[in-house]
Amino acid sequence: MSFINKLTFKFQNLFRFEKLNSNDFNLDEGIEVNFDNIELFKNCIKNHEELKEVIWIGIYHSLNTFNSDKEFLTVLNNDLLIIADLIEGDNTSVNIPDFVKKEIMDGNVLATFHNHFNGAIIPSSKDIKNTMLPFIKFMVITSKENIGIIVNDNKNFDDDFINSFKQEWMFFLAFINWSFNNDMSDQIQEIYDLNLTKKEKQREEQILFDKYICTNINKFRMEFNSRMEKFNVYLLQIIIMER
Repeated sequence: MSFINKLTFKFQNLFRFEKLNSNDFNLDEGIEVNFDNIELFKNCIKNHEELKEVIWIGIYHSLNTFNSDKEFLTVLNNDLLIIADLIEGDNTSVNIPDFVKKEIMDGNVLATFHNHFNGAIIPSSKDIKNTMLPFIKFMVITSKENIGIIVNDNKNFDDDFINSFKQEWMFFLAFINWSFNNDMSDQIQEIYDLNLTKKEKQREEQILFDKYICTNINKFRMEFNSRMEKFNVYLLQIIIMER
């Protein structure tokens, strides 16, 4: 049985790692993991044997942040050792510790893992900057519903590449924002009609935005890959369903 087939089923034993917060879901019922865009997964696993371990750690990170209202950071080094284990942030971000920054600059980090809310696994500009520029091979974003894995296969980071990538990234963000504002205009207006402070309105709009991303994740994943494949950068998606 292939690695993907082994993962595409209902989990009954999730105790691969010690840290598991069983209060967040029913371990007796388990979870179901499904892979989207299976051919891209197969190609990436064929080219990167270490991706199997990255997927395991991604599931681990997802389970431990299942219903959290804070972001957490986990970091895997090139020897497949966890060097930062669920470092706690706040409800908007998590800071990268200095010792991890040093490991990143020394080229010793294989993958980073952090969680987003409401199912939104599209990276932020900060996520891209922290992964693309120091050339981390994998960036994993988890949520209750999804795990997103950015696979960074680019080996050329000259100024022309960086400028071209940044431009394409800005076009991608513009597409997302245009789609959100166009599709959710009535809901956005309802938020701004409420008697809320500016900060509260921004928070409500962010929640609406995250849920919109989750609902349309296939659309935006495909858009991301169609734009970024020329840079050898790919977004993989794993769907997690509580059973």
